[in-house]
Amino acid sequence: MLWPFLQWSHDQALQTPIDHPSRHNFLTDPLALWFFFWPMYGPLLVIIPLAVWWGLRRSRRRGSLLGLFLILFVLGLGGTTPLPRWLFGVGWEWLTYDRFSFWAAITLLPFAGATFVWVKARFGKWGRWASTLFFIASMGWAGFAGFLSIISNSQPKAIDLTPIVRFLDEPAQRPYRYLTLGFGDQFAKLAAVTDNGSVDGDYHTARELPEMRASGLGSLDSAIWNSERALAVLPFLAHPERYGVRWVFVNHEFYLPMLISSGWRFRRYLGNVTVWERPAVAPFSVIPPLENPLAAFWWGFAPLTFLTLCVVLFGLQSSHAWAVSREKIIQILACLRRRAWLVVMLLLSLWWVHVLRSGPFPDLYFAYQSILLFASDVAVAFILIIWLAERGLRREPLRFGPKGLGYSGLALIAACALSSITSLDRGLTLAFTVQLLLLGGLYCLCVNDPPAPTEISRLFGGALLVQAGVVLLEAVSQSTHWLYFLHLPWPGSLTATTSAASVAQNAEGARWLRAYGTLPHPNILGGVLLLYLGAAVERFLETGRKFWMAVVALGVVSLALTFSRAAWLGAGAMLLGGIILRSSIQNPSFSVRVRLGLLVSLASAFFTALLLLPFFVARATGNAAIPTEQRSADERMLFVRASLEVIQAQPWLGVGAGAFVESLARRSDWHNRLEPVHNIFLLVTTETGVGGALAVLGLGGAILWRLWHRRRVASLSELIGGLALLGALTVGLFDHFWWTLPPARTLFVIALGWWVGGGEDLTGL
Repeated sequence: MLWPFLQWSHDQALQTPIDHPSRHNFLTDPLALWFFFWPMYGPLLVIIPLAVWWGLRRSRRRGSLLGLFLILFVLGLGGTTPLPRWLFGVGWEWLTYDRFSFWAAITLLPFAGATFVWVKARFGKWGRWASTLFFIASMGWAGFAGFLSIISNSQPKAIDLTPIVRFLDEPAQRPYRYLTLGFGDQFAKLAAVTDNGSVDGDYHTARELPEMRASGLGSLDSAIWNSERALAVLPFLAHPERYGVRWVFVNHEFYLPMLISSGWRFRRYLGNVTVWERPAVAPFSVIPPLENPLAAFWWGFAPLTFLTLCVVLFGLQSSHAWAVSREKIIQILACLRRRAWLVVMLLLSLWWVHVLRSGPFPDLYFAYQSILLFASDVAVAFILIIWLAERGLRREPLRFGPKGLGYSGLALIAACALSSITSLDRGLTLAFTVQLLLLGGLYCLCVNDPPAPTEISRLFGGALLVQAGVVLLEAVSQSTHWLYFLHLPWPGSLTATTSAASVAQNAEGARWLRAYGTLPHPNILGGVLLLYLGAAVERFLETGRKFWMAVVALGVVSLALTFSRAAWLGAGAMLLGGIILRSSIQNPSFSVRVRLGLLVSLASAFFTALLLLPFFVARATGNAAIPTEQRSADERMLFVRASLEVIQAQPWLGVGAGAFVESLARRSDWHNRLEPVHNIFLLVTTETGVGGALAVLGLGGAILWRLWHRRRVASLSELIGGLALLGALTVGLFDHFWWTLPPARTLFVIALGWWVGGGEDLTGL
């Protein structure tokens, strides 16, 4: 599994060792002891004698674990013992040894568990008290270890990097490299959010500059904290032209004499950071190293694959028999598949993405021209592989659901594939088709082995609670910047004053940031919330629990704060459909719950609208006097006219699935905003021609027919699921994300497959 790293490190020569306290003698260096010994073990130290006793007197397996602990424990002492020198030779000075202490503490945990089971059994009440006190002491010590770097001031105070990033992002500064001094670990964060480049870096092993490899410094930024090597930064300050370093950002006065003596000029302050310049430095061209695509793929694929295999093998071993029957393997695969749904739903809320191929238009939004691989797609492929293996062992025939839905889905996939013949971007169209094939398999999975309504509700309800929590925090802070720790490509750092943000604006010009959740756009969040709300409403009507009523209320409030008119219309379609089909619910207790749920939902929407009434009035009426509302209406009509022109020019096969926006970008007469048309029927017709249009009509018609046809025999979960899909179809008449964005397509297919799979009569229309 490690071959990419081993191949890369094969020709690596050892650098000048960088001093690290974990390599010191703990008996003579109290600082090393306090940072790299006591925090690692804490109260676990009292377990060591008992671990030796358990390991020597009990099974061979515990003896092996004891031997592993002793080796890791001695290695974790660093230079206190000669063992690291014996094992690693001259390379021992390039390792840090706190990692060995960490794993030694991990190997102590089974012994700690066994000890306290024995103590409680032997000493009764006093044993339980001892166990409780030990647990409390461990938690307290963990807190101390976690805050040790703050207590000891081992890092400088937090620096506001925003003005520095803005400065480096200016076009005039882009060609030049920079250096930070005195930032501590924050210099790595600055490097991660800028593209200028620096001679410094936080991964010591990978650096190639001879001066850096010979410096004995972990980084130039931290020279002040290494008294023996502090002067190693001078060559970089004296000859910055060798490296293209024009700017130095300084957060410690120690460096000021060095800068002045080396000819650097003070320019300005950026917050508490001083900016120094050498204006004569010319731009420096850096040639990136060659990439090995196979190694990159392996590095991302193999660890997770081997981890999965280990989990499966652990399940086999825990059954106390290696000669496992086929039934047991099926049970293990089914259990793994059900657990994997949680990962799929989590990734459908985060939308992490990798760009496999960038598009040809630099000014076009990347999502409309790039071939993208979403983390949710990988999770779906993983769960499909497990399911196919499980179905193969079960040797059961597959069901494909109602014929109307199945044929329409196949026709849509075929239309996408055929559109590649005339596509303006064949690679993009083929990638689009491949993802639809993946979703076809996902639909079959949901039809054949759907989770129970309670499982669906927990997954959808949990996702709804997460999004609602994020929405409320965004509403209070009027910012999405605090989501940075999730490393989401969307929505980015937005406020109500950001020009590119989707905001609600009232007649006086005041702006309110619409709710994004963790998704790219408020309209997308609104459509997703409709599907989640369906599951929450079903659980409330089925159980009558107040918890689910609260979830519904939070979902309604979040839906209102998206200010998505398409989602509001979708909610209205769900409500109207529920009124029409209300006679299908035979249980009298449902009537009381329906009235209560409707009252709570309307009250939640009313009070939310009342708090932000001017913004809701502006959105609901589409006030043409408000620039944002008028621009939105004009752009939508513009895209409709453009799509009709494309349909007229290429009616049979279209411009290629996923390629409508690129067709606008290629037009010499188009100088407007570049987006898909906000109507899925028009968009599919534009991209795939007549065949795709008929398939979409067939798909929508099959959903509506099944909802109506089974209204008297459907279960409550099937009825509410159908209403949620009705709301999603309504949204598709006014927006495009169910078609243009893979995670949105995935969620829609999951909801559709679960709706079909949870019902009966899977062979009819």
